[in-house]
Amino acid sequence: MADILRTIDTAQPYPLRRPLVLYDASCPFCRKNVRRLVRMADARVDAAPAREILGDGATPGEIKLLMPDGRMLGGADAVLGALAERPIWRPAAVVGRLPGIRRLPQAAYRWVSRRRHQLGQVCTGESCPASDAQTHPEQ
Repeated sequence: MADILRTIDTAQPYPLRRPLVLYDASCPFCRKNVRRLVRMADARVDAAPAREILGDGATPGEIKLLMPDGRMLGGADAVLGALAERPIWRPAAVVGRLPGIRRLPQAAYRWVSRRRHQLGQVCTGESCPASDAQTHPEQ
């Protein structure tokens, strides 16, 4: 995992040379899918636990993508943004952001996020403590 999920120098998060995926490291389903996302992006993005970058109290309700210019994307936009870093996925990322179509990946992301503790038998309620509605209010 360490070769795919790189840890960055948290004292100096800027300037980023490439986008940084921030995720809930306490969730096995999240870790597994961030590894998959980094591979699909052909390692053109880095990944780090959200708490390492945003502080100890930070458990984002969705995956985040911190862009080198300082913009922060979340949820489906973060996934599409990471995929857009690889030219082969860029057309799909562009289509996924089109008005009208944009709601589909967002709805799919929310559906998966709400059920991540059931999907793939990777996550249980105990191993994904962030699965409650208070931590994930958008669900």
